[in-house]
Amino acid sequence: MLDEISINVAEAIPYKSFKEMTNIVEKELNKNRYIEIWDKYIYSAENWRENDKAV
Repeated sequence: MLDEISINVAEAIPYKSFKEMTNIVEKELNKNRYIEIWDKYIYSAENWRENDKAV
């Protein structure tokens, strides 16, 4: 159990307009990233994966 460590780093991307938001979301989805939209920020992260080389 303890040897199963997952690693994920998210970034917060601000946007000002609906058009800018849709452009950013499209680009992030094309990179196969997980996204959430909250309070004028798009949170983008790599899809969850288990770290095969956990320390």
